Amino acid sequence: MRATSVVVDWNGGALTLACLASLERLSAPPGVAHGILVVDNGSRAGAADALRASYPDVQIARLPANAGFAGGANHGLRTAFDAGAEWVLLVNNDVEVDPDLLAELLAAAAAGPRIGIVAPTVLVHGTTDTVWPSAGTRRWATLAPRDTTADPPSAAPYDVAWANACCVLIRRAMIEAIGGFDARFAVYYEDHDLALRARARGWRIVHAPAARAWHRVAGSTGEGSPRQRYLKARSSVYFFAKHGTGVRRAWMVPYRAASAARAVASALYRGRLAEAAATLRGLRDGLAELAAEGLEPRTALAAPPRAIEGDEHAAGAGSDAEAPPGVGPALPRSAREVAAWLRGVEVLEDGIDGQMLIAARADLEKYAWLHGRSAQLSLAMLARHVALPADRPLRVLELGAAPYFFSALVHRAFGAELTAVSVEAGSWPGEPARRPRGTVRVALPSGAGAAARGRAEGAGTDRLAIDVRVFNIEKDPFPLPDDAFDVVLCMEVLEHLGYSPSHMLAESHRVLAPGGLMFITVPNFINLKRTVNMLLNVPTEFPYSGYGIYGRHQREFAPREVAALLEACHYRVAELATANVWPTFRGSALKGLGNAVLNGLLRLPVPWLAAKREYILCAARAEGTPVAAYPAWLYEHRHMYPAPPNGIPAVFD
Repeated sequence: MRATSVVVDWNGGALTLACLASLERLSAPPGVAHGILVVDNGSRAGAADALRASYPDVQIARLPANAGFAGGANHGLRTAFDAGAEWVLLVNNDVEVDPDLLAELLAAAAAGPRIGIVAPTVLVHGTTDTVWPSAGTRRWATLAPRDTTADPPSAAPYDVAWANACCVLIRRAMIEAIGGFDARFAVYYEDHDLALRARARGWRIVHAPAARAWHRVAGSTGEGSPRQRYLKARSSVYFFAKHGTGVRRAWMVPYRAASAARAVASALYRGRLAEAAATLRGLRDGLAELAAEGLEPRTALAAPPRAIEGDEHAAGAGSDAEAPPGVGPALPRSAREVAAWLRGVEVLEDGIDGQMLIAARADLEKYAWLHGRSAQLSLAMLARHVALPADRPLRVLELGAAPYFFSALVHRAFGAELTAVSVEAGSWPGEPARRPRGTVRVALPSGAGAAARGRAEGAGTDRLAIDVRVFNIEKDPFPLPDDAFDVVLCMEVLEHLGYSPSHMLAESHRVLAPGGLMFITVPNFINLKRTVNMLLNVPTEFPYSGYGIYGRHQREFAPREVAALLEACHYRVAELATANVWPTFRGSALKGLGNAVLNGLLRLPVPWLAAKREYILCAARAEGTPVAAYPAWLYEHRHMYPAPPNGIPAVFD
């Protein structure tokens, strides 16, 4: 059996080195192989090198930006599990452990196959008897935790309702059954959420009193600091909205409002204005994000990174921390920031359609306004799953890339090497491409806010050349080699394919390196706004455009259909989400008010409603061999669909 200790590190320095020193002293029971994995969660340049110099045998998974504790832990869990670990000892970098800790925790876990989490007794660092609250029971009505580790009811392992993730042993089978940490929390409350989900699915959480660890409390955020207050307040909004459902909600809202008011009043009474302000900002931002995104959880584990540098795995995730060398600026945090940046992008040379994109400035301004939120959500999901190679740029293929704005965003975020696929304006089925290959040159703004200053100031300070191939992705063989890309993007393209999405998925699988990422966005066919339009007898379909064979939506998909088609074509879905992405007030004010009402309805924590949002985002990993699957639920007269080229078989299920 294999157990892996996973440490999530963000600029921990000496704290992380002390943690690793204690983990190296762990004594594994007979028959248990123990290894150590550090998830470098977007630390400053050189931090991983310092760890490697001190501990050359420790595996390091580098994330390009800070994914929060939950996102970093998920990457560590997936990497460890895919390397064969049955158990992960998840340890904060500000924790040091007793040499017998792993043996004690595994002995407690052996008491039953449904034990999913085992927690030790956690002591305040530098003491021998000062217990830090880390596991216990929970008040049903308010979900407030009560610690039992300071005075355990038994010297033997016993069941608890929650366990702090600063040091816990986690069973692989449980994570595979319920998913990982919800990355919406980033830090704080993610462990309480995991505990509630685990117990709801019949998994046990156990405290092993004899196991010992020592915690430098809030070593990363600072105990009681404004930063900690902000992060706790922000995460608390999502936690209590997510779990304070049903009859609990009747008193949960006033209880939490009173609790927040008490925290702010206490900080003000003690003269700590920064702490009070940080709490209010955290509550404000948490409520704003909840209103924008609803309660859709993000518990999928990112697939393991592909690129290997010795024993180091380069991984992807993140939001706003300093990026390692060779990676573009931090990811934008809002749809407004994305739209502002896009408005500063200029097409300088269009080697496919001549002056079309250069002259279509009004259309491109509309594109930036319309797609700001969808692009921001897409970048955020990509960041949770993209693996950054250690020794070369990320290789990205974007299908249907015109107007190349999202390609520019991907280059900015990940420093990617880009190849694009497009069609010529005015082309129709069966027409050969007049220019089978060309280059599009784009001017990029210098930063997220550059476009807001206006194009008159010459915001474009960087030049990006995109290699563009012209062919029909529904029928033509992709003129690209096997295993050539780390990521294939299919952004609002699937709905335009009238012939065969399976052909496109099979060829994309072929050109993806093993474990590569397929990322798809597509309008949701069963969205509630379309249903309302149909009832009102108003147009519901996308209007015709002049852009050749892809000029109108041909067939849209429901969320489960996207997942089913990908799985049939040998992809493993890593994350699938729905969202409302289009500007609320488009067209008439009356329609805008109607959209606002429907948006509010769709934010309610009801799964049926969540599936009715207007947009689908899906990240999936290529697995096994490429196949063009033609499932019966999608294809009629399936014998008429030929096998794709390059020796890929057709599968008729």
